[in-house]
Amino acid sequence: MNPGGGIDLRLLTYFLAVADELHFTRAARLLFVSQPALSNQIRRLEKELGVALFDRTSRGVALTEAGRAFLPYARQATVAIRAGVAAVAPRPLLRVDVLDAELALPREVLKRLRLAHRDLRLTVTAEGSVSQRRRILSGELDAGFRGEAFYLPHETLAPEWTAFVLAACRAAGFTPARYPVSTASAAAALELVAEGGCVTVSLRSTPLPAGTARLRLVPELTYPWVMVWHRDRTGDVALGWLRAAADGSRQAHRPDPDDLSGWSQS
Repeated sequence: MNPGGGIDLRLLTYFLAVADELHFTRAARLLFVSQPALSNQIRRLEKELGVALFDRTSRGVALTEAGRAFLPYARQATVAIRAGVAAVAPRPLLRVDVLDAELALPREVLKRLRLAHRDLRLTVTAEGSVSQRRRILSGELDAGFRGEAFYLPHETLAPEWTAFVLAACRAAGFTPARYPVSTASAAAALELVAEGGCVTVSLRSTPLPAGTARLRLVPELTYPWVMVWHRDRTGDVALGWLRAAADGSRQAHRPDPDDLSGWSQS
């Protein structure tokens, strides 16, 4: 018996799709197969390996310990096989997703590419940004064009922050495409960044989750913090202490930990 001898590229591709999505129906949709067919192929792979790769419960799908151990090797094997096929091809091959076939910029770039490299075999798809990350990681795709969505909190949560960031973007010469999801905190927003769905502006004091990077803005931005209170309580002793502490901090001119340090991304 040869454990794993029946594993092929298709099985690895199916495994990677489910591992990335942690959802059989979504993975099947991305692979253009039925959900039962995908489940059958995953069971076949598990039988080949002799271990369960996924925990399937009423609460969802998760990788088992064996699945987590197998994942990096499945990625490496898939990328290596596809790279090997490309290496022995008589003409170089490039696979590109353009998000939408009607977009002018990708068309112009690919036109220039064809004119400069007439022997290139160019495969172009327009499946969209949702599948691009998975396909690039699995070796099915070499590059993709996508618009970078920009996270901003909901207007009812922090309208002054949203206005501040939008003004900074416009001053830099662009209007950001807004990410359609809002969260209840800055930390949760950075988790969206870590998932690769968007970029954002963050305060330097906000811890970065794994999978994100912080790029410093030049010139730096400083958020104009203000303190508010009810005018009828202007003479309140405790509020007076708070105002004095704020004035002391400002006069000391210490580096503000909440100076904006830049974009956060995957």
